[in-house]
Amino acid sequence: MKSFTLAILSTVLFSLTSFAQPDNTKPETKVYVKSNANLGRFYLYVDDVLINRAPQIQVGVVFDSLKSSYGIRVVFQKPEQMPITGTIKPKKQRVKLYLLYGGTKQQIKSRKSSGVKEAPIPGDTPASHPAIPNYKGRLGCDYPIEQGVINQVVSMMTSNQPKAPLDYAKDIVTSQCLNTYQLKELLVVLPDDAERVELSKLAWFYLYDQENFGKLADAFTEPGQVEHVMTFVNKNQ
Repeated sequence: MKSFTLAILSTVLFSLTSFAQPDNTKPETKVYVKSNANLGRFYLYVDDVLINRAPQIQVGVVFDSLKSSYGIRVVFQKPEQMPITGTIKPKKQRVKLYLLYGGTKQQIKSRKSSGVKEAPIPGDTPASHPAIPNYKGRLGCDYPIEQGVINQVVSMMTSNQPKAPLDYAKDIVTSQCLNTYQLKELLVVLPDDAERVELSKLAWFYLYDQENFGKLADAFTEPGQVEHVMTFVNKNQ
């Protein structure tokens, strides 16, 4: 796995007139955290509380009551991007935007002034999932694909196509939304546990229902492979 150093958060504070608010309406106290195409979608935790159950490019947080600062953790959907930790400091009845930047070799990247304030993406970007009672995990994508797509991929993996079965499987798990049962259908097609472990390590970051990952155990020939994968995952979150 590639090693990236942690990025930092660069803040942009907006005046009340930056947003089209009616004169008789006080704007909410809100913070936006915004990523970019290189870093990709992310999960946002505020004081260890997960804000969005599906990874997004931008997450908005409304504060009903304020502390001086909040601890945050940003976990990217891309497995090669290491998490970011930091703090945010909301201002009463203001909107504040935090921009995420990537850096290497302890470099700090901050946006150069262009004379134009960067604004949040219009509107909030709430998670698309309904509330799930007692669920405290995270969901890797919005909604699982149709079963017919999985059937087509399995057909390609088992036919004499130019690409190797593992390559087909990697393409689908990183570009589409699969649940663990659909992933299992791909795993059993692969010829050995080494390839199943490789695909599972990659797929976990993108799965719809990561909390069901342990149910993949019987897709492996050797016992303990799921635990091996989860050990890897836990070290790289």
